[in-house]
Amino acid sequence: MVNKVAEPHPERSFALPAEGIWGPRLASGYMSTTRSLRVGVTSFGAELPTRTKVSLAQQAERAGFARFLLVESVETNEAMVQLAAIAMATDSIGVGTGIANIYLRRVDMLGAAAVAVADVSAGRLVLGIGPNNRRAVQGLGLTWQPPAEALTQTTERLRALFAGEAGRCGPASHPIPIPWAAVGLGSATAAGRHADGVMGYLATASRLASVRDCFRRGAESAGRDPDQLEFSLLLPTFIDEDLETARAAARSFLSFYTTLPHYRTMFEASGFTDVASVPDGLIDAIVLAGPVQHCRQRLADLAAVGLTDVDLAPLPVGGRDLPAAAAVLFEQREALVG
Repeated sequence: MVNKVAEPHPERSFALPAEGIWGPRLASGYMSTTRSLRVGVTSFGAELPTRTKVSLAQQAERAGFARFLLVESVETNEAMVQLAAIAMATDSIGVGTGIANIYLRRVDMLGAAAVAVADVSAGRLVLGIGPNNRRAVQGLGLTWQPPAEALTQTTERLRALFAGEAGRCGPASHPIPIPWAAVGLGSATAAGRHADGVMGYLATASRLASVRDCFRRGAESAGRDPDQLEFSLLLPTFIDEDLETARAAARSFLSFYTTLPHYRTMFEASGFTDVASVPDGLIDAIVLAGPVQHCRQRLADLAAVGLTDVDLAPLPVGGRDLPAAAAVLFEQREALVG
């Protein structure tokens, strides 16, 4: 394992061949200033050992992915500690949370952790934040707040901490972008006003277009340039040469989300009526599932929406566990994204 503080992130962006499928975009922070879609990796698998996640990040870096994000599950994994280990074991790949749950720690402690990870990563950190879901938060005995309100308060405090204007953990040695998880249109509008980007999830291309429009209007209403902000998508990925095997794995994964009111409402608003059965159409519209060429076309459709980043999340499929599924993704990167 490499055990050193990383150097700053070099320019690294990825595009499909010259048909112009990936739309141009501009970003800031550790990220490239070229205007093509960046492709990263997100790790679910909250129960995986930290050493396994470090290894996955190293493999993603060697494969040429732009960044490696961690999902933080309620009372299962501590993403900031794991990111510190990943940052120390990698050299150039961006690192971040997709997302850190704003209810699981005091804001000042989240800020202190982010300052530390930004330092050891030499500015490669993206601090994606979100509220997770009402059921999980209330199950911990915590009080649920309207997402936009809670995220705005958290972001304002974090920015003050990073600037050294509040608390005792700052100032941060590097800029720390703070994008929000947002699938609701109201939250997307608020993200445009207050956040450094919006991170979508389980959204159809048409839903993403609506999120994009709300996000851009919010940014413009606050005098901000939306082209300087992140607009990304976390994309669960089930690569298998047999389409039905891939869809079966995706269906099992998505069944939980159909029980959550805000996701069910979003799916229904996108035109899917029999949501509980997780039909093939819904699967094909919100995740990557199937052979590489099938998935490649889905990525092309999403790129047309104007995303800055898509973060592929390999998940168990066809008898392969998450690390094995990730290995397939890393091997197939060129065929998938060019």
